Amino acid sequence: MEYYEKSYNIRIKDPNQPMLLSKPKKRDLRRGSGMIYLVPELCVMTGLTDEMRQDFNMMRDLSHYMRMTPDKRVATLLRFNQDLSSSKPIKDEMQNWGLKIATDLVQVQGRILPPETICQGEKVITFDQKSSDWSRETRSLKLHSAISLKNWAMVFTSRSNEDARELSTTLQRVGPPMGMSIASPRNICLRGDSTPEFVGVLNDLSGFQLVLVILPNNRLDRYSAIKRHLTVKMGVPSQCVLSRTLFKKQRLMSVATKIAIQMNCKLGGEPWKVNVPIKLAMVIGYDTYHDKRTRGASYGGIVSSINQSWTRYFSQVSQHRNQEELTNNFATGVKNALAKFVEFNGATPQYVLVYRDGVGEGQIEYVKEHEIQAIKQCFETCKINPKFAFIIVSKRITTRIMSDMRGRPDNPSPGTVVDDVITLPERYDFYLISQSVNQGTVSPTSFNIIDDSTGLRPDYMQRLAYKLTHMYFNWQGTVRVPAPCQFAHKLAYLTGQSINAPAHRDLMDLLWYL
Repeated sequence: MEYYEKSYNIRIKDPNQPMLLSKPKKRDLRRGSGMIYLVPELCVMTGLTDEMRQDFNMMRDLSHYMRMTPDKRVATLLRFNQDLSSSKPIKDEMQNWGLKIATDLVQVQGRILPPETICQGEKVITFDQKSSDWSRETRSLKLHSAISLKNWAMVFTSRSNEDARELSTTLQRVGPPMGMSIASPRNICLRGDSTPEFVGVLNDLSGFQLVLVILPNNRLDRYSAIKRHLTVKMGVPSQCVLSRTLFKKQRLMSVATKIAIQMNCKLGGEPWKVNVPIKLAMVIGYDTYHDKRTRGASYGGIVSSINQSWTRYFSQVSQHRNQEELTNNFATGVKNALAKFVEFNGATPQYVLVYRDGVGEGQIEYVKEHEIQAIKQCFETCKINPKFAFIIVSKRITTRIMSDMRGRPDNPSPGTVVDDVITLPERYDFYLISQSVNQGTVSPTSFNIIDDSTGLRPDYMQRLAYKLTHMYFNWQGTVRVPAPCQFAHKLAYLTGQSINAPAHRDLMDLLWYL
C-alpha cells in the first residue's frame, strides 16, 4: 500500500482483499521471473463479455476499428509513422539506438496463382477467383460422391416438432438433385429438454446411419453429452442443429442444403474435388487444442488422406501433457496413417506432405530436431523411403499485404503469393492469400518449409498449398489454411472442448467432426 501511494499516488482502500496470483510459465521461469501478485482493486477486466458480443449495434460500431479496409489501414500506419518522425524526443532516442523508420511501406512483387477448377459429379466448374466462392455455380449439381441416407433418426423436443417436420421434408427435397436419396427419419419427440432425456433415448439408436438432434439452445454440457455418447460409446455419426437456425423459413432450403452436404461427408461421401497432379501422395494435417479453462491436458489431431484425390481422410486424436508425449503420439499417428494408406491403395505413398499448424516461433527448432526425426524414424521402421516435406503453417501473424491498385491500396486477389523481400533469407517460406473478405483487410497465411526432399519446385509447393485451401468441405469456398490443417483443428477442438476421448474406431475414416 505504501509502494502504490509513493510511486503512483494511488491509495488502496481495502487492506484485507486477497491478492490475485499470476503463475509464471516455463519461459518466464527460464528468464528468472517468479510469482506475480496483483491487487484486485487495481485490476480492470479486458476483452468482450458474451453480453457485449450479442449486442449487434456495438459489434457493428467496433468493427469499423477492428476491421479496417486496406486504404484506412495504410493511412493510419503512415499517420502513426509521421507522428513518430515529427517528435523530437522519439527521434533523439532512436538516433541513440542507430534506428531510422522508413517513410513508406515496403514495396514487394507478388504473383497470382492460376485459378483452380472444381470437379463435382461429372462436371468441371470454373468460378470467379476474386470471390473465392463456388456455391452458386454448383447449386443444382450432383455431389462428386453421394451416399444415400436410408436409415436415420431425428431427436427433438415437443417445442421443435414443427421445425423438425419441415427440416425433414426440406432435406428430402434438396437431397435428390445432389444425388443423395434421403428416406423419412425415425422421429423421436421428447417432452423435456434435459440432458438425461436426450442421452437416454440414444441407446435405442445403435445401427442407424446417422442421428440428427435439434437442440433448443447452445448449452455446452448438453451438446457435449450427446456428442460424447454417440461418438465415443456408439460410433454413430451425428448432426446437431440449433432450433434458432430453422426459424427463418425463407432460408430453410439454403440451411438444409448445407446440412445435407455435412451429413454426406459424415457418411463417407465426397462433395467435390480439385485436380491433384502428383500420384500416390499422402497429405497430413496436424493441429493441437489447449484447454485454457482447466489448463489440463491438450489434444493433438492428425488427419491424413487415404485416397489419391485427397477427398477421404483418416482421423486420429490423442491426449498429451508435454512436448515429448506430443512427439510420440505424432509419430504413432503417422505410422497408423501409412498403414491405412497402404490398406486403401495397395501401395505405399511416394510423397508424404505434412502441414503442421500450432507451432510458435520458439518451437521451430524443437520440431526440426524431434518431430521430423520421429517421423523419419517411422519411415525406417515401416521400411519405406517416400519423398517428404514438412511445412509449418501460421495464420496468427501480424503481416498484412495490400495490392497497389493505381495508387489506392486494396485487398489482393485470392491466389496471391509473395515469396521475396518480406520473407526471411535463411528460410524456404512464402505468404499465400487464399481468401476473399467482405470487410477489413485480408490476412495472409505463412508457409515455412523446414524439411523438403520432394524435388518439387517452389511454385509447385505453392500451388499444392493453394489447391488444398479449396478442399474444406464445410465451406463452398477457399479457407485460410490447407484443408487437412482445418480438419485437424476441428477434430482437436471438438475432442478437447466436448468429447474428451478418441472417437469410436468405426468413425476414424469418416469426417464425423464437421
